[in-house]
Amino acid sequence: MHPGVSSMPRRARDASEPEVLGGVGIVFMKDDAEQLYVHCLVEGGSAHQRGCIQQGDLLAFINDCDIRGRDPSDCPPLSGPENSSVVLGFIRVGGAAPSPKPYYVSLTRTAPC
Repeated sequence: MHPGVSSMPRRARDASEPEVLGGVGIVFMKDDAEQLYVHCLVEGGSAHQRGCIQQGDLLAFINDCDIRGRDPSDCPPLSGPENSSVVLGFIRVGGAAPSPKPYYVSLTRTAPC
């Protein structure tokens, strides 16, 4: 676990309930090297509410997995059960303060509707 990032408890799901998948409210774009950059944040989504992720940031880690240059099938999924958490690591590559050191954000997945 990364410093300053805590995991949220998960609500037990009744076996009769369908599993609802959620996301964190980030729209990504790929470059020619298949790297994922933040294109925009969905207003009101988990990422938007945190307030630190910016357009153009490079997604480098999902949980503790460095995803740069890896096949997506070898990486943890971005979406997952509603109300579960995921830790994303980004590298700020543009803007006023670019930095090669990743920053980490714990986000709660929410259902799209």
